[in-house]
Amino acid sequence: MSLAAVHWAITLSGITPAQKLTLIVLADHHNGETQQCNPSLKRLSKLTGQARATVSRNLKTLSEKGFIEIVPMFDHLALGAQRSPNQYYLKMSTPSSGVRLPPVSSGYQGGSHSETVNREVEPEVRTSIRESGQKRPDPQVEEVFKNYLGIRSAHFEDKLGRPPKGSPPALTPERRKLIRAAITRHGIERVKKAVCGLFLDDWMVGNNPQGKEYTNIERALVIKKRDGVPVDQVDRFAELYMEKHHEF
Repeated sequence: MSLAAVHWAITLSGITPAQKLTLIVLADHHNGETQQCNPSLKRLSKLTGQARATVSRNLKTLSEKGFIEIVPMFDHLALGAQRSPNQYYLKMSTPSSGVRLPPVSSGYQGGSHSETVNREVEPEVRTSIRESGQKRPDPQVEEVFKNYLGIRSAHFEDKLGRPPKGSPPALTPERRKLIRAAITRHGIERVKKAVCGLFLDDWMVGNNPQGKEYTNIERALVIKKRDGVPVDQVDRFAELYMEKHHEF
């Protein structure tokens, strides 16, 4: 929870009481490290006492008025009816720094637009997609990884009723190479389905003798040998996703 985010939501004007309540509850889920708010639509509905359709309308209006940004995380790859396919960013100003968070989809890469202190910057906390010597951005790789982070967060929210603890996984150079190789083999849509399928596998999400989760993104993308035969995990988990969603 971010007290600053909740205070910002409480003090906003120009919205209806129902919209303000939705925004306050959304702000209560604000992650100060990632700048994300990832409550499911079901959770927002429960905490606000509003119907899901009402919550959806409120979110749409808040986005149109410029108070939040709604980022589709899974497109049509949502894990289920109870999981929100969206990720939310609050468009608030930080009084102590004068920094305004730019829209996630703006593509802003940093640099000085002016000599003023109040210039828009991409805050370090925005990126669990941390750059480690990456010279050129790869939008497809970053899209897959953003989807993975959103699905991971939704999984924790549904299973434990809270966001995952600690800092989110980083997009390291090794993960970039792995994701790019998978996209090259299969295309981005199938890779995104594989990432979703990872969280649909009971064994991977902890229903195993060890009671341990194996949901790091690498497990959905590598090629493993089974009985000496290479098995592409993208195929395995993408097919699981399609089976669950009757896409065959």
